[in-house]
Amino acid sequence: MKTHFFTSLFNTILVLVFFHFNLYAQDTNHESFNRHGIQVELAGSSLFYSVGYQYFLNPNLSIGAGFGYFRFDTGEDVEFNTKSFLRGANVPIVITYFKGKSNHKLELYGGIRFEKIESNISGIKPREWNTVYLAPNAGLGYRYLGKRWFGGISLGLTRLALLEKEASSTFLLLPILGLRTGIRL
Repeated sequence: MKTHFFTSLFNTILVLVFFHFNLYAQDTNHESFNRHGIQVELAGSSLFYSVGYQYFLNPNLSIGAGFGYFRFDTGEDVEFNTKSFLRGANVPIVITYFKGKSNHKLELYGGIRFEKIESNISGIKPREWNTVYLAPNAGLGYRYLGKRWFGGISLGLTRLALLEKEASSTFLLLPILGLRTGIRL
């Protein structure tokens, strides 16, 4: 099942890139713009925060990836006489479509977030740092796309892996409000 997912994701990206080059290969009136962007995101597809790269395939389509890390110290674990913590790292990969004729656009996005979670909280099955979870996410929002600066707000749904006392994991569908800003290079 995971192989099918990765194959589908790869094929989707390949088709988008193919159409991008075919649509603009002969277009001499196409307005030039900065294709590369660096962004900072709070919540959104990154869950907590991420610093990322965004590549604009054309004025209405982009693909991006980021990296985020979190650590929460939850206090003393009396049972084991240690400090309890919950930490994680994530890599969101997102395809975004922009709809609108001016710099103010409706954005629709979808993607996946690779996440690693570890915890030593008493009574919760410890997660191994070598376990990677895939969390799909999607949403819509407002995006301002200027020549040098871009920013926006979005409302999305993501899947959150929860720590359980049993051996199996449970997942929660979580609505999340995201903020992002960045510059085009």
